[in-house]
Amino acid sequence: MPGTVEAPRKSVDVSGYYLLAGDIPLWCSDIDVVELSNVETVPDSSAAVGFHLRAVPLWGVIALKADSGQLRTDFRLVNVRLEEARLTFGTREVNSISYDFAGQFLRLGDFVEDWRPNEIILRGHFRKLKAGTVLGEADVAFIYSPGD
Repeated sequence: MPGTVEAPRKSVDVSGYYLLAGDIPLWCSDIDVVELSNVETVPDSSAAVGFHLRAVPLWGVIALKADSGQLRTDFRLVNVRLEEARLTFGTREVNSISYDFAGQFLRLGDFVEDWRPNEIILRGHFRKLKAGTVLGEADVAFIYSPGD
């Protein structure tokens, strides 16, 4: 329509770290963080820092807490889908263990720019599986952190 101006769309960037909040079920108490990202680091000898960031489809990991000085275990996310405010993903198996999640962001935006500490930002159904058999499942909540 002539003479109308469309309002700019708010930027959506859900990249960052998601920490379980509230009553955390025992079966997932070893989870340190769920990390989501839409960039990856690419080596670049011509860059001052030796790398550059490249935009990629949403990906991430579920990182377990380090245990007794051992290296932490990361479960690479697969089939990550963000459709409107709905987020779903699974993970690759590590020693027959995998996870899956289906949930909803309570709001969308550029979370780094509009970070609200301790705000529940994501809720959904989370499951831990061993060779495809459910070991534990619960409705969970996550708070967001932009990281360091």
